[in-house]
Amino acid sequence: IQSIVFDITNNKEAALSKRISDERHQFILEQHDINIFEQNLVSGYFSCSPQWLRTFGSVFNILETDTAIPLFPDDRERLLAFQKEVRLAPHQHKCTAEVRLRAAGGEYRWFRVEASCIANTQGAPIYAIGIITDIDQQKALELQLRTQATRDSAVLQSDHQIDVTAQLHQRLGDGQRPHWVHNGHRDALLSGQMGGRHRGMGQSAIANEEDACLGKIGRASCRE
Repeated sequence: IQSIVFDITNNKEAALSKRISDERHQFILEQHDINIFEQNLVSGYFSCSPQWLRTFGSVFNILETDTAIPLFPDDRERLLAFQKEVRLAPHQHKCTAEVRLRAAGGEYRWFRVEASCIANTQGAPIYAIGIITDIDQQKALELQLRTQATRDSAVLQSDHQIDVTAQLHQRLGDGQRPHWVHNGHRDALLSGQMGGRHRGMGQSAIANEEDACLGKIGRASCRE
């Protein structure tokens, strides 16, 4: 009887390592909030994770000019620029685009598309892998914050105008008669009509002269 003994420890370890790697890869593919895609840029073969169908309801190639892409019309140029960048990007350079895609429920939602390439020895991209993430809630929050900021800015400007008007009324109440009017052309008219007249006039006469001049300005504005 002859026998041969082989040491298969390395083979067992390699098989276990491959199984763990496959299970890890499958776990990543089945994540509920991530849509993973891969494409061989040479052969054109495209694949995506199971979550893709649950998110979009159909399979389409996000890296190609595919009429099946449920893209919001206004975002077409943005997606085309992303697709071009992916094919020209250097090794492991991450390309990103934010576009609106129609979800399985029929509504358009914001998604962030990210992809990175693997290049050959000549530096040409030959393989791309990426993810698509739903960022619709983030976009809605950004819009809400911008709207609130615009509203707050308008309120601050209104409060400032009210404060200036209140100061003017107070100064008029204290007897401090300003020699200006808010309206630019009225200011110029008042300055032109009063210029040179104040010399040698008492305060009472100056006040009466200003009242008469402002009355003329008011009547001229009404005629306008």
